[in-house]
Amino acid sequence: MSQYFENDASVRTDIRRVSCWCRDKKLEFDTDHGVFSYNQIDDASMKLLRFVDLETENVLDLGCGYGLIGIFLKTKYPGICLTQSDVNERALELCRTNCLRNSTESRIICSDGFEKIEQKFDCIILNPPIHAGKKICLRLMKDALSHLDHDGVLYLVIRKKHGALSYVKELEQIGIVSILDKKDGIIVFRVSPSV
Repeated sequence: MSQYFENDASVRTDIRRVSCWCRDKKLEFDTDHGVFSYNQIDDASMKLLRFVDLETENVLDLGCGYGLIGIFLKTKYPGICLTQSDVNERALELCRTNCLRNSTESRIICSDGFEKIEQKFDCIILNPPIHAGKKICLRLMKDALSHLDHDGVLYLVIRKKHGALSYVKELEQIGIVSILDKKDGIIVFRVSPSV
């Protein structure tokens, strides 16, 4: 069975539409089989978005899926320069469609992690693909820290039952970790590189 963090074009298609509100604007997103949170807006992603505070220019939505996080942030902070990336081409096609639907400008890149991304960012947002395994998730997190500008920050969300606290311990060895919220079994944290 294919997973959302793989690039499998053979997965049958069944496009659905989900929506959420950002300020006074209703955002609508097409989703499909083979992408993360196909049936509904992911509650952990929405919780993460409540804690992201941007005063930055260059923002990367890493593992963007159908585009929810980046599109929401670009709507809330229209001055940011948004890049969205994913390894899943179906997700990226949906992301392109959803950017157009929601009048969002974004540079969209097909990349396995940072394989095709050299640029550094002021802020990287990641809801990691937990089911891909801890090794892959830690690689994404560590690579994200190395792709931050000097004062850059990485925002993450992980459910407690998926080992969020063990990720915090790993990241504390290479960065400065702040837990922003840990209610309802969903942990949101902010990481900046160690000096």
